[in-house]
Amino acid sequence: MLDYPKIFAFLDEYIAHYKVFLQFEYQKLDMINKDDIEKLSDSLAREQALIMKTNALEKKRFKLLGDDAGKTFAELIETAPKWYQFRLTDKYNQLSEVVM
Repeated sequence: MLDYPKIFAFLDEYIAHYKVFLQFEYQKLDMINKDDIEKLSDSLAREQALIMKTNALEKKRFKLLGDDAGKTFAELIETAPKWYQFRLTDKYNQLSEVVM
């Protein structure tokens, strides 16, 4: 059985990361719109760090979910015990809001 408390802690970290990444992307878009090539060039190191963190989080997700790592979020919610489904749905909505 999945360790749902660890999954919830992971999802909080995952959502927080994507909020930071989204903010960075907005800043990068602003640099592009302002044709600020110097700042854009300087931001590459930060972008690489964010990408590396994303990759690390994906590895952590695969390890945490084990055999269930290939399931969609909706499938995870559907197969979770009833008392965890509401919280998972809430996390799904939070992540969807950031990603969309």
